[in-house]
Amino acid sequence: ITRATGFCHLSITVDGVYTERASTAGSFSMLSSSVIYVGGLAPTMAAQVLPASRVRNNFIGCVRKVEFIADSVNLDLISLAKSQSKLLRYHGDVQFFCQEMEAADPITFTTREAFL
Repeated sequence: ITRATGFCHLSITVDGVYTERASTAGSFSMLSSSVIYVGGLAPTMAAQVLPASRVRNNFIGCVRKVEFIADSVNLDLISLAKSQSKLLRYHGDVQFFCQEMEAADPITFTTREAFL
């Protein structure tokens, strides 16, 4: 008897700069979930949907471009969230836009008593 374990390789890239890669053991040929979760899950849902998950905090912040790409499937998750698609659910303090911040000029305090 020979036992072989396959691996599914996953990666996520943030802002085209930071990439995190992981692998999970098992035999995979398709995504078996009918819903994509963005930002996290309500605490009551987490135990049901991802019982083995160690992550307990939801995402806080803004998202500009979130895509799911696999083979010939390309889903724009921001558009799906805004149109309230049944394919996508989100939870947490997620904003589907990011404010552009202008760089401020540096200032110097020349004495301990100086203030704005």
